[in-house]
Amino acid sequence: MLTVKEAKCNLNLEVHDLSMITGCSKETFPDYLSDYFFIVYVANGVGAFKYFDQQVHLYPGSVYFFSPGQINFLRHLISEGTALAFSSTFLSSQDLALTALMTRGLFSTSYINLVKIPEQKHQEVERLLMLMHAEYSGISSLKQEVLHALLRIFLADLLKKIPLVNADMSVTATDADLAARFLEMVHANFLTMKKVSEYADRLCITPNYLSAKIRIVTGYSARYHIQQRIVQEAKHHVGNGSRTLKEVAYMLGFDDLSHFSKFFKNITGMNFTHFKKSSMSLLN
Repeated sequence: MLTVKEAKCNLNLEVHDLSMITGCSKETFPDYLSDYFFIVYVANGVGAFKYFDQQVHLYPGSVYFFSPGQINFLRHLISEGTALAFSSTFLSSQDLALTALMTRGLFSTSYINLVKIPEQKHQEVERLLMLMHAEYSGISSLKQEVLHALLRIFLADLLKKIPLVNADMSVTATDADLAARFLEMVHANFLTMKKVSEYADRLCITPNYLSAKIRIVTGYSARYHIQQRIVQEAKHHVGNGSRTLKEVAYMLGFDDLSHFSKFFKNITGMNFTHFKKSSMSLLN
């Protein structure tokens, strides 16, 4: 149960220098931020990072969208810019300008999306984000109200450049809120909750209703997002050392080794041993 103070904080938008994110070690990075959604504008930066099977390059003048947990992959790169951080609680408190990001499929558990801003718009975007950072750092009693207004201006222009994932479907703010809460819940609970019905129970809706709404908003079923998060974690453990099939299965909460082996092959298209050998050869 959240305290009143925590609930109030979750309704807020945080604005940080990107160097605060990329300059943080695992030990100094605030734990709660790992559970937040992020919109990141890169003003200057070079290099790339690997998000499982996706190679994500940093492009100056681009906006990146991170679902809960994904921001950790950005920490080792040197870059400058602005990071907007918020929880699903904040997302549900906003108007359609922010929840529309969910309908574009920009926040995904399986990959990281980016939108390149035209060069002639860079200064305009950076000036707006500078105003947001100055307001966030100030002590005005209307800080959050001003930040929300500036955010709506920023997103209104950004959304013009992003096509709808499901243009023929009517997606409401309630649908987008449900998708945001579901994605956040998957990130926090995928080790112990692997069935759509378990998430539906938590959200007090039926599994069919949950899956239908998640597909409308994101283009993928609820089951897909759960499976992708589990497989991504499995790949992470393989890439970070010489974990055996048994060890990875145990770490991911699978009691049946053969079940995990079959699950991994069905989702990735290759068996665990083959994937491990391929990963090791890429590292050597």
